[in-house]
Amino acid sequence: MDKKVLVVKKSEVTTAKMDMLHGTLWDKIIRYALPVAATGILEQLFNASDIAIVGNFAEDAKTIAVAAVGANTWDLS
Repeated sequence: MDKKVLVVKKSEVTTAKMDMLHGTLWDKIIRYALPVAATGILEQLFNASDIAIVGNFAEDAKTIAVAAVGANTWDLS
């Protein structure tokens, strides 16, 4: 089997830059806060699906344990 390697030149890679020091503040706050909020929402949905799946296949104590661990993920950051 031949392995293919993707080679990317440094000049071809683009990054998004945001100047936080100049210009209006509200558009920068929204551009920063939306991905953070979306990540939190996705994390809650993932936790809810974990609880639903474990709840179908495990005992009550195990389901409660999964729910308790998922609720504490905000404390880690």
